[in-house]
Amino acid sequence: MSERTPAQAESDRKRYARALRIGDHYLAASIERRWGLYGYAPETVSTVLACVSTGLLLDAAIDEATGEQP
Repeated sequence: MSERTPAQAESDRKRYARALRIGDHYLAASIERRWGLYGYAPETVSTVLACVSTGLLLDAAIDEATGEQP
């Protein structure tokens, strides 16, 4: 993964939502893999990307989205 910045997360969040909306499963899976989220439900992926876009670290965002405690 080259960048895991809030700005990249926001960009990918928008691209992911569009990919789901138009049925571009290849792009959606590509974004999931880029962030290490392949296999999570689309709602979880969207939530994680939204959390990271606000500045939350990726691991903390995954915990937040899945309801897990560190």
